[in-house]
Amino acid sequence: MRIVFIALLCFCAAWASAQTVNLSGIINRYTVVAGYDSCTSTIAVVDTVGFYPGATILVHHTQGGTINTTNTAQYGTITNLYQTGRFELATIASRAANQITLQHRLLYPILPDATVQLVTFPQFEQAIVTDTLRPLPWNGSIGGIVAFKVNGLLTLHAPIIADGAGFQGGTSYIAPNNNCTWLIGEMGYFYGLGNWRGGRKGAGVVLGTAGQELGRGAVANGGGGGNDHNAGGGGGANTTNGGNGGNNNEPAAFGCDGFYPGLGGKGIVNSSNRFFFGGGGGAGHTNNTLTCDGGAGGGLVFLEANTIDGTNPKISANGTSGSNSSGDGGGGGGAGGTIWLKTTFLANNVLIRANGGNGGAASGQGGNRCFGPGGGGSGGRIVTNATTGTVLVQGGVAGLVTASSNACNGTTNGATAGQDGQMPLFVTLPQSTIPANPPVVLEQPLSQIACAGDTLILTIITSPSNPPGLQWQQLGATDWENIPGANTPQLILNGLAAAPEIQRYRCIIDGDNCFFFESETALIAIIPPVQALFTAVSNGNGSYQFVPQVSNQTGGPVWDFGDGTTSLEPEPLHVYTENGQYTATLTAWNACDTVVATTTITVALPPSAAFSVEDTTFRCSAATLLFSNTSTDAATYQWLFPGGDPAVSTDPQPEVSYVASGSYTATLIATNNAGSDTAVQSFYVGILQFPSANFSSTDLPNSTAVQFNFTGSNAIAYTWDFGDGSPISNESNPLHLFPAGDAVYAVRLLVQNECGVSVLELEINVNDETVGVADYTALQRMMLFPNPTKNSFSIASDIAIIQVEIMDLQGRILQKSPFKTMYDVQNLAVGVYIVKATTSAGVATLKLVRE
Repeated sequence: MRIVFIALLCFCAAWASAQTVNLSGIINRYTVVAGYDSCTSTIAVVDTVGFYPGATILVHHTQGGTINTTNTAQYGTITNLYQTGRFELATIASRAANQITLQHRLLYPILPDATVQLVTFPQFEQAIVTDTLRPLPWNGSIGGIVAFKVNGLLTLHAPIIADGAGFQGGTSYIAPNNNCTWLIGEMGYFYGLGNWRGGRKGAGVVLGTAGQELGRGAVANGGGGGNDHNAGGGGGANTTNGGNGGNNNEPAAFGCDGFYPGLGGKGIVNSSNRFFFGGGGGAGHTNNTLTCDGGAGGGLVFLEANTIDGTNPKISANGTSGSNSSGDGGGGGGAGGTIWLKTTFLANNVLIRANGGNGGAASGQGGNRCFGPGGGGSGGRIVTNATTGTVLVQGGVAGLVTASSNACNGTTNGATAGQDGQMPLFVTLPQSTIPANPPVVLEQPLSQIACAGDTLILTIITSPSNPPGLQWQQLGATDWENIPGANTPQLILNGLAAAPEIQRYRCIIDGDNCFFFESETALIAIIPPVQALFTAVSNGNGSYQFVPQVSNQTGGPVWDFGDGTTSLEPEPLHVYTENGQYTATLTAWNACDTVVATTTITVALPPSAAFSVEDTTFRCSAATLLFSNTSTDAATYQWLFPGGDPAVSTDPQPEVSYVASGSYTATLIATNNAGSDTAVQSFYVGILQFPSANFSSTDLPNSTAVQFNFTGSNAIAYTWDFGDGSPISNESNPLHLFPAGDAVYAVRLLVQNECGVSVLELEINVNDETVGVADYTALQRMMLFPNPTKNSFSIASDIAIIQVEIMDLQGRILQKSPFKTMYDVQNLAVGVYIVKATTSAGVATLKLVRE
């Protein structure tokens, strides 16, 4: 760590205020960092003047890193930048003598052998730049930076200038002894002080190496010095390359040429989130006068303002041009610096520039000489969110040969311009939020139960949140092991695998030897998934034994056999009663999962034989019966019909003929692959003959009633016409009461069945033994009511009734009594009876129907 003590600067600036302040001159304070305690975030400094608690400061890693120091073309190439160019804001917590303590730990470590400076970062509400605002020029330890913030309007009536405030150019150098040779050119990339072979190198981000101060090799972004004899110096660089110096062409045959000018500074490629000063140009080689200095690089400007306007709105960090020489090599131009600008509104007339300095001219002093001009410095970097204004990062042009009578006059004689600079994407100024004090644990990670395959989150809550050094660990076979990438307060465990043992996790916070914290151990129990399988073993006839293979379950098994029945038995025996395909399922579960296992069961039961046929069948000559097959699950059928035609059949629904009356049996044998079944049924077949009409008659005594009796055969329907104009009767054996008086009637009987019709007509003599002609009309009006009857009846008559007799159809007297108003017949069977009423005029015979 380089420690440089600086004298107090006259500093007069208004800090944060609601008033508009006038700004000019140097408003920043600078101090070099002498040491840093990262545990307490305490910085040892050379000077604390102007650094106040609560104020914002800028930490800039100005120089450091390493280069290739071999005497080859690779000389000066950066091998490691380390933290060089890093910058961040910080807030002062307190200060003491030569000590500043920050509120938060720095983002970027302060390394030994590096030059780091603290710069105040004043803030204003409104500000007017009334005279040129500039930084303290870089003196090798501090300076080179303008940094401030304006919350409102910044008015630029004068410019902000950091031109040449960066890395110094190589100063002119004349060795005590100077003895060039015309035969051998000086090709070395470096020489030590006291050597006459090379000019001094320009400064850059890497500190020079003792004994290598001179020579054409560029030190990182610092330009190389011109080599003997009188070659030009190389231009400085920022993130693009500086230009090479020009050659010295001696016109005399034995003159000392200078064909090894200073090389341009090397652009710093790894520049993300790093801001650099412009590299200094290398000095031209001189052996006459000290007028060959390289130009200084541009400084750094950090400016944030809501609105920027004014009459002279210029923000500049140019590199300065190399010195013009007279009779020696010209100096290389300094590179443009870096400007970081954040604003909401930028006036169109604002000029923002970080151009490279031009190479110095080489005067031939009017003679026939071609001394080497200096190379141009590269353009710098401008990082801004503004889209208005004029932004310039041009490379400096190469110097020219002047005042020469040689043809080289007005040329660069090999010197080249510096490359244009860059305008990269805008970045914000980083500021750490990591407290300097050790974190406080507010909540420990909790033990949990998880399911295999789940995503589980372990959380540790600290103040501050997400402290640096946080690392989650898992207990391995013998020790705790870091989980790669697990450096945030939440540990997300995806797709947890089932494990028989408890897993253990913890979080540590390693404070880089400042502190070490170890959380409580979180125990994670991972429940394995349910495994569920089963087999169904057939016992025949639809009987199945279900055997499960289940593990890791806390519930079940629950069986569903697919036929509408379920079971909770561990190993159920189930009988299927119907053929078909069934999906049997087994369900088991635990706290994490429910698993359903299925299998398809094909049930083939023996058949059930069944059929139907009419119990009794009557036909005329032959009966054809349909046997309706109602068997189930049968594949084939075998019928046996003794006495039928056919006697055997294999039809599912056969028709069989029978020609003789009688009782028969039919047998059905139903068969499938699982077995067979037999059904037998008896039935009667009646074969009817053609009907025969015949009848007899009986003249009942003491009346005109005649009993007719069917004596034919095979009749199922009867039609009687008694020939006396009375209504037709359909009884098989009717009792008919003819009109009073003796007469002959033609009685006709028609009988029929399914086979046909037969008719017989006979003359019947009817003798009336009871009624005279005179009383016939009165007797004829006599009637029974109600008729038919269930319980009793009465007789309506115009003639006085003496006696009443109730007889059956065979003439037997069932009741006999004097005349009554009502006759009880409840004790008589349902049927037809004869009521004989004896009157003074004669006897009347009437038919009574008992329901």
